[in-house]
Amino acid sequence: MSITLSPFVFLAIWTKGLVVPVIGAATIVMGNRALINEALGVWFLWTATVLLVDSRIMQAGYPPLLAIGLTAPVSILEFLASIIYFKREDVK
Repeated sequence: MSITLSPFVFLAIWTKGLVVPVIGAATIVMGNRALINEALGVWFLWTATVLLVDSRIMQAGYPPLLAIGLTAPVSILEFLASIIYFKREDVK
């Protein structure tokens, strides 16, 4: 589940502060709380990882690869964006 934190790391590097990532995290927590018991929660990245870890994703009628398929590309893109931005802006 820690790999889904990469968008917040990118926001912290990009904004050079913690206000925007904290607001984003609060929004994600509220969205996660609203969707955790819904079948469509599987399509929300952070809820999908919770359902995958709790083995409740199959109870919603979706395969576990759906959560992995949603999480992996987003995390990889955000990780690469953080590295590229860090190299361009902070390492000169």
